[in-house]
Amino acid sequence: MQDLIPIVALALLPAAGTMIGGVIAECSRPPDWFVGTALHAAAGVAIGVVAIALIPRILVGGEVAVSALLLACGMLAAFLLARGFGGGRSERQGKAAGLMVAATVAADLAGDGLMTGAGSAVASRLGLILAVSQILGNMPGGFAAIANLRRRELPRSRRLLLIGVIPLIAPLAAAVGFITLRGASEAIQAAALTLMAGFLLLATVEDVLPEGDRPRPPRRYSTAAFAAGFVGMFAFASS
Repeated sequence: MQDLIPIVALALLPAAGTMIGGVIAECSRPPDWFVGTALHAAAGVAIGVVAIALIPRILVGGEVAVSALLLACGMLAAFLLARGFGGGRSERQGKAAGLMVAATVAADLAGDGLMTGAGSAVASRLGLILAVSQILGNMPGGFAAIANLRRRELPRSRRLLLIGVIPLIAPLAAAVGFITLRGASEAIQAAALTLMAGFLLLATVEDVLPEGDRPRPPRRYSTAAFAAGFVGMFAFASS
């Protein structure tokens, strides 16, 4: 138990980045094009997490055929979640898309938590680097998720609930990752990360980016934001 407390505390760092971004979005009234630009930045971070932080670990620890199947399972989970949010009613599609953006941010946080917990199980310094690197990296996602739900007219009480609840996913995932993956084989660790990578990739491409394009932000801004998110994630992961 004493070993677990510092791991959970570390995971609060990326959660803090998401919460700060959400609070900024709730306390301001950004124009639609700015929300779209922020969504592109969040997409860049999410794809950076998959390409730079998750996939290399997956390739080292897992069999290619099994990893491909687990990626597909993660993508299927994202698809089924989107179907569940949509509910088949056209008037709910806007809020459903907004909730999928929030789900993507939640999955990103879960990945942060798992990596922090698993990394700490290997070496405490690795867990610290992974946690600290995500503070600034998660702010665009938290901002974009809440600002987009505000634009979609989700009730304020539900937005505030999400601001409070979503960040809790990171320490919970860190605890799960540390307890279940400590001493586990590389194959099992890779399997958990592969499912998360599949979910993140599909949700980002099918939900976050289309939502970011909906307000029609200037291409130069959206492209720069996406690139900044991806490159920023690369810099954080390489530090």
